Amino acid sequence: MASQALSRAQEVVSGLTERSEAAEDGARLGQKEELRLEFGVSVGAFNEALKMAHDRGVIEVRRGPGGGIFAAKQTAMGRLAGELMTVNVEDPSIAEVFRMRNSLDPLLISDAIDHATMVDIRELRDITAQMETAISVEDLKAFHHLAMDYQRKLLAVSPNTMLRPVLGTLFDIIERDAVPVLAGSDKVTPESMKARLAYFERMTNALESRDLDAAYTVMVESAVGWRPYLTPDTSRQ
Repeated sequence: MASQALSRAQEVVSGLTERSEAAEDGARLGQKEELRLEFGVSVGAFNEALKMAHDRGVIEVRRGPGGGIFAAKQTAMGRLAGELMTVNVEDPSIAEVFRMRNSLDPLLISDAIDHATMVDIRELRDITAQMETAISVEDLKAFHHLAMDYQRKLLAVSPNTMLRPVLGTLFDIIERDAVPVLAGSDKVTPESMKARLAYFERMTNALESRDLDAAYTVMVESAVGWRPYLTPDTSRQ
């Protein structure tokens, strides 16, 4: 259900992008509820679409009298985020999505260390508790989506306006198209999911104690798809 909602949200993002590009900068595209009904999606899917479209710089949401959804001139970072969504998952370049994600993780983690509040920590612990429940019923899809929720929560903490749209788009691609991969495991089992969960729990502990070294250690050990810190490319030496 979560992946379906994400797919519908992405369809709305494409539609809003087309309308924004065809309109003058600042032109009113419509009211929120009016557009939601026109696209025929749930409130949750439409809200997610608005967030993605706003992060990519293609719309502006104005509240209050005279408010609504307005066309916006897309920024260079917004265009980059949009281009990332064209990745063909049948192509080996999906590995590059993981490579970019892992390369940006140090910024994500350092921002979380500096800016996460105790409220954020409690929300992260709530997500890991839900992940444990997913393991108990062997629901890999739920576990995968919750893992992405955890990472998006970290990203929401970051004040970096360049990092959020790019890394957020990479998260969208991974959640939508990538097969869940558990580092160091050839087969997805409850045991391997528990091992993966342990990384998230250790990361939460490191964030709560403001221990950047411990957080980086978890980041390196848990890297999925590409491990530049652990496996140097000796072919370039």
